[in-house]
Amino acid sequence: MNDEWARVILMDLTGNSCLKSLNLVFNDAITDIIWKDIARVLCDKTSIGSIYSSNHTLQDLNIPHLTFPEEVVSLLAMNQNEDKSVVARQKILMHHFLARGNNANVFSRMPETMMPFAMEWIGRNRLGLSLMYNVVRDNPTLFDN
Repeated sequence: MNDEWARVILMDLTGNSCLKSLNLVFNDAITDIIWKDIARVLCDKTSIGSIYSSNHTLQDLNIPHLTFPEEVVSLLAMNQNEDKSVVARQKILMHHFLARGNNANVFSRMPETMMPFAMEWIGRNRLGLSLMYNVVRDNPTLFDN
């Protein structure tokens, strides 16, 4: 299979919600371009919406005798969680907030009526605690008595 055919298959997996395992045993080599495409299918980091629409189902790539890039291994491991909304949240936090520093201003532009829902979403587990701290620190008037 060449890069062109591999890309066609991978692009079809973007919105997949069923396929958990992909067998590519007949492929002798995977190029860097295809590894990047695989990572993009699993987590398209271009926007929060594109991450949410990424593939959160694919958990296993069967490609013998190849070393997988760390990013692909990490994304496949995240996808093993059965709760796909948690997977999407984890990817969004990692790639749009934690990895890029303090982006708490995204939340500060929300209407105040939405802030309790946003705070609950941020603080669902330890992954979002530093972001929650930054949101509170950057918006002291929301928490003023």
